[in-house]
Amino acid sequence: MNIFNGSSIRHRFIFTLVSVVVFIFLIFSTTIIYQNVSTIETQLDKQLLDASNLAEKSLSSALWQYNHDFVADFIESLFLYEDIVFAKVLSGNEVIKERNNSGFPEKDFLFFQQSSRFSTKETNIHFAGETIGKIQIALTRDRIKKTILHNTAITTIFMLLMISAIISMIYFISKRYIFGPLSKLENSAAEIAGGDWDADIDTSGTDEIGNLSKTFDQMMKNLKATTASRDELEREIRERIQAQEAKKQEHALGNTIIDSIPGTFYMLDVNGRYVRWNTYQRDEIVGKSESRMVDANAIDTIHPDDHQIISSKIANVLKNGMEETVEGRVLLRGGPAFRWFLMTGRQMIINGSPFLIGTGIDITERKLMDDKLRESENRFRDITLSMADWIWEVDKDGKYTYV
Repeated sequence: MNIFNGSSIRHRFIFTLVSVVVFIFLIFSTTIIYQNVSTIETQLDKQLLDASNLAEKSLSSALWQYNHDFVADFIESLFLYEDIVFAKVLSGNEVIKERNNSGFPEKDFLFFQQSSRFSTKETNIHFAGETIGKIQIALTRDRIKKTILHNTAITTIFMLLMISAIISMIYFISKRYIFGPLSKLENSAAEIAGGDWDADIDTSGTDEIGNLSKTFDQMMKNLKATTASRDELEREIRERIQAQEAKKQEHALGNTIIDSIPGTFYMLDVNGRYVRWNTYQRDEIVGKSESRMVDANAIDTIHPDDHQIISSKIANVLKNGMEETVEGRVLLRGGPAFRWFLMTGRQMIINGSPFLIGTGIDITERKLMDDKLRESENRFRDITLSMADWIWEVDKDGKYTYV
């Protein structure tokens, strides 16, 4: 995790904290500087006022008595204040004493009045209620400027040191307790995202990040368990689909085999209703659609004269498990047309329930031939019986003659 990465949490955290500290420090420093400047400004104003008041009290008698030496000594004493740069005493239009600081030679009072670098004051001197002169004093404000620069320099240096200390402290503390554990968790998440679901997750911490790591580790365990369950479910679904597909194929194969039977095929439940059938049974015998076959009853396809015998055969198979073979007349699509069939039946147990499966072969042509054969046999028997009543004689040539 790069501290200089603008998108990192650490960078934003340090930048925000440093910004807040700098803002607070700037407000604090500005307040201190302002207070110092105000204090110095007040001191300078008081110094200028004190000097003017002292001059007004001290020079009134000297000017009245023309004691110029006292005036000169007083002006010299004013320059004991380090901030005074100009002083001038006038009596009418006559200059009694004037002095300039060495840094401002030959500058008059107007110069100092017009510059913001100086504070000036002009005070009239009275004696016995009359104005006998005036004093002009100029004071430099450079001490304020020096104070501002000095305080600003100290503040800047102190602020830079504080910012450096804050950044260093935050860097090492956050690396150990916040961003180090977060970096480990990030690397683990990256490995998991890359497909390594068994990546190690550091759960040794006891703080909020440690709790987050524990929660993330538990989430991965749950996810792996869920994924394993999902994979197992998908496997079961695939196997079930394959089994269903195999069952469909087996059913299709069974239907193909059943439909290839030369005759009818039927499978009946205990109520005599169809469970399976071939197309011949459906189309030629029952004469109903595929969806309605389950509602049909097999006994309804039998000629009424054969109901009793075939019903008993069906019951014998389903109840007693006997194999039966029977000839009967089967109605075509509900009758009245019918065909003779040789029908078989045997029991099959499925899930504990008995079913009857069987086939039927059309024997109508054979039955017709049998009827014709019986009819021929009957005629031959009648002829034979008639011939037994005849009387025979032998003529002279040795032949039998019917009498």
